Amino acid sequence: MSNAVAAEWIRVPAIGSDQHYYDRSKVSIRGDEVTYWRKVSFGKPVKVRSGTARQAIYQERIHCRDHTLRVLAWQLFAEEGAMQESSAAADPEPTAIVPETIGDRFQEVMCAMVTARRQRDADIARDEAALSLKRKELEALKSEIEKLEARMEQMRNAETQSAAGNEAPLPKGTDNPADAR
Repeated sequence: MSNAVAAEWIRVPAIGSDQHYYDRSKVSIRGDEVTYWRKVSFGKPVKVRSGTARQAIYQERIHCRDHTLRVLAWQLFAEEGAMQESSAAADPEPTAIVPETIGDRFQEVMCAMVTARRQRDADIARDEAALSLKRKELEALKSEIEKLEARMEQMRNAETQSAAGNEAPLPKGTDNPADAR
């Protein structure tokens, strides 16, 4: 079971002697679907074609809106950890999730993650829209400040010229300096 060494197994409480876990490090959410690895440690050894299994690992995909489950792959392991049997399906048929089963329990856990991801994505989109609006407002303020600073510079230059007695020449036809301003 070397593929389980780097896994981050989280227990999902369930009725019965079997213990169920999912690998938090391998949960993948896409739209309404969540794909994950589930490990089962059997409370009692399970007879299989090649002997007795103590543990199984399943790769499953739950469609939260449709309440369906697809088993993508599975592996059975003996007590000492040797793989006994395995199977993988390219495109398995979905099966309805039966209420009050371990599938139902995993649907609750996994679909809560889908809901949380949706909420997080909505929060990010809302925050990005608000940030974009604030950036536009900031750019408008910067532009207004630049215009005001340019106008202040013009006024300072005119004031400096006036104080130094270097008034600009009067436009033709203007006798009174006050009329030129």
